[in-house]
Amino acid sequence: MRAVAERLGVHPSALNYHVSGREELLGAVASSIFELAWQEPWSPPPGATWQEWVRAYALALRRMLLANGSLALYFQLSQGPGVGELEQFDQFLGSLVDAGFDDTAVAHATTYISQVVFMSVRDELLTTQEGGHPQDAEFARKVETVDESRLGNVRRLLAGGGHGDPEAQFEFDLKCVIEGLAVVLADKGKPAGR
Repeated sequence: MRAVAERLGVHPSALNYHVSGREELLGAVASSIFELAWQEPWSPPPGATWQEWVRAYALALRRMLLANGSLALYFQLSQGPGVGELEQFDQFLGSLVDAGFDDTAVAHATTYISQVVFMSVRDELLTTQEGGHPQDAEFARKVETVDESRLGNVRRLLAGGGHGDPEAQFEFDLKCVIEGLAVVLADKGKPAGR
């Protein structure tokens, strides 16, 4: 906070008048950056399927989060006017409604897609830090304490590099999301109990 106040040429107490602390300041910065990034075109071409809209939304959100690194953890929509960045998002939601998802399924699907993207970005950021993903190191540490004849599948996973290529992982995640949503949509027309 002191460094930010110095950079702005104000007393630190002036900053505290507007934000309560470091976390709130980071949240405000992240929200401003993301709202600007959301205004960049990310919609698929006219006539796109709902699957293409899901892909476009997920890729845009991922690109935006990765471009801002650790600030991704602080993202939230800011309060007040400024709905321009929501136009494309509204069209994305409309593509799901037009495909036959009801309002509850649209809300669940959007939350699920966003959660998958956020977790994917979080894992990618952890994987690219020095020393790799901390879970890989923890798995390796635990496996070292066990006889070599045990935990063959875990050993094979670790030998393959643990957390692999983030791009390939994200493509796998996105494929699972889209295919899973297709099943939800198909099940909508089936009688209860099936």
